[in-house]
Amino acid sequence: MAGITPASGALPRTDIGLSVARLRPVAELSYGERLRFEFAWDVLPIIGSGTIIQQLAVAPPNRLRLRDFDQIAYDGDGFDLQHNLDRLSLRLTAAGADITIGRQAIGFGGSRLLPTADLFGPFGPGSIATEFKRGLDAVRITRPFGDNLELEAFAVLHRGPRDGEPDDMGLRDGLYLLRVLVRVPELLDASVLAGVSYRLPTLGWALNGDVLGAGWYVEGSARWDGDSTGSLGGPDGKLQLRATGGLDRQWENKLRTLVEVSFQSTGSNGDGSDNAGADPFGIGGVAAGLYGASTRLPTQVGEAFLLGQIHAAAMVSREFWDLHNASLATIWNVRDGSGLIMPGVGLSLSDDVSLGVGALISVGKRPVRALLGQPVPRSELGSGPMVGYLDLRWGW
Repeated sequence: MAGITPASGALPRTDIGLSVARLRPVAELSYGERLRFEFAWDVLPIIGSGTIIQQLAVAPPNRLRLRDFDQIAYDGDGFDLQHNLDRLSLRLTAAGADITIGRQAIGFGGSRLLPTADLFGPFGPGSIATEFKRGLDAVRITRPFGDNLELEAFAVLHRGPRDGEPDDMGLRDGLYLLRVLVRVPELLDASVLAGVSYRLPTLGWALNGDVLGAGWYVEGSARWDGDSTGSLGGPDGKLQLRATGGLDRQWENKLRTLVEVSFQSTGSNGDGSDNAGADPFGIGGVAAGLYGASTRLPTQVGEAFLLGQIHAAAMVSREFWDLHNASLATIWNVRDGSGLIMPGVGLSLSDDVSLGVGALISVGKRPVRALLGQPVPRSELGSGPMVGYLDLRWGW
């Protein structure tokens, strides 16, 4: 990956670059249909610098692990060696239920660009390495009842405190949820999560169906934080509400189109006005969790990457040869008018080798002044770098 952060006001242009190699040894062992063991380890040599672009290629650490290795195995001058024990689980099938214990991938919801229902560490916008979702330490029990009803229970563990964190942080901050999936044939699928996460009452939902040849979906999540003050509509509100609606259409000529809109009450509601050098959007505060009494905002626990309140997204893609495709996606902050434009081309070079080429283009007002040596944003998505990338994958 390579790119620039353009000059803006008194802030000079900076060049950024990153090379990430990923070696992922995996093992799967099974005993008939009853037992299955899964193992995967990521080894990641990284050359270059730039925290923002690194998070596009390497998923950030997640708190939802009981214990973990230090992600940095070696920290050198311009070279890091990172690693991640990403899967270590055992699945047992008995009495019609699947019981999975250990480090595993868990997901919820179906949004493509603006996820708001996934409480288990979703991918951020612009993420390039999305083939493997980061594993969590959990106990998961899944029990289907026929074709149209499924019950599931999750106990996702949370690590203990580290330097500067509350002493009582630990298992009580995990996710303890029940899920019910109901299918109504030819009408819709409805999935609901309910329970406790980060000690707060939590609800999640994901509904999807078909209308006029397109797939529709509505998803979201809500938490009630009784320690916060305020009301719905600000980052300090008691109700933390996030929701997404979208339409996805696969056309007969191999063209695919998608549109989504999302709302999150915990986001900044800045409207793009300048404020004499201060942060006019509260974006820094939302990112750092400076609002309200709550220390469990979605931006802090890895569930949210966007910092505004209202966003819109769209994507168009088309297969132009067998297994080759071109796409153009975009995400916009509706209030401040900033956006991210993401063109890309994917090529299948063989059964085992694929190549992706793309870019992330930031649009909107850029930072123009520094506060205590740090740039101050004037828009959310306009503050990012301009990045191009090449992604080569080989599996055997």
